[in-house]
Amino acid sequence: MGMNRRRFIRLGSTTLAVSLFPRELIAGNGRARPRTRLHDLRLRTSVAIGEMADFYAGVLEFEVLERSRRHLTVAAGETRLRYDYQPAESGSPFYHVAFNIPENKILSARDWQLERTELDPNPNAPRHPDHPDIVHFAQWDAHAVFFRDPAGNILEHIARHTLDNAAAGPFTSRDISCCSEIALVLDADDLRPEADRLGAAIGLPRYRNSSAQFVALGDENGLVLVMKKGVSLRGDADIYPTEVELAGADFDHSVPGLPYRLKSS
Repeated sequence: MGMNRRRFIRLGSTTLAVSLFPRELIAGNGRARPRTRLHDLRLRTSVAIGEMADFYAGVLEFEVLERSRRHLTVAAGETRLRYDYQPAESGSPFYHVAFNIPENKILSARDWQLERTELDPNPNAPRHPDHPDIVHFAQWDAHAVFFRDPAGNILEHIARHTLDNAAAGPFTSRDISCCSEIALVLDADDLRPEADRLGAAIGLPRYRNSSAQFVALGDENGLVLVMKKGVSLRGDADIYPTEVELAGADFDHSVPGLPYRLKSS
């Protein structure tokens, strides 16, 4: 497997990705970040809010914006990520959410996350040749590490080399700029027609590498992933209530027959 524009080196305690092209990668932390597309995500959990707060505030070091017995809202960079509690007898929801990180910090993010949790890469995804827990998305020009929270949500730090967001220093949770992916699960043999209808309703075109079982809508600053029920994620992807507030023209769209609502912020 090729490295696709990036090779990685370790320099002291700081891990840097160095471009094979002449473009300078090491930017100051004051560089303006791209506009965040996913402003608010509202998800469900059957895990006690206290346990979720211990993970997101204690392990991931996210700022807690709101907390009560039945809900938790944290700041994932510029995205508000909210979990509303529902009893386990109503189901055990789980989701896929990705966090954008500086494009040169995947090795540093890997080390930081391994100090806190196990990593959980997709067994079918192509890997970094020297670090098999790092997934290489060649068609997206990105590298990622995957892990889970107490509810089984599949979380991801993703370094997108198409973004000009490199930063100096070792990785910390402050390097997370936003939630850049939320997955919506559909039950259809070919997801593309449904995904195109959704994209038209919320003003998002298809992103790279679509298929009958997977369609990404948006761009590197925020993607709505349309995934096939029972196939994607950890092999048992299912449909759970999801509310997304995102940048765009005025819209408020509910997917017919499904508990999905997407509206403009």
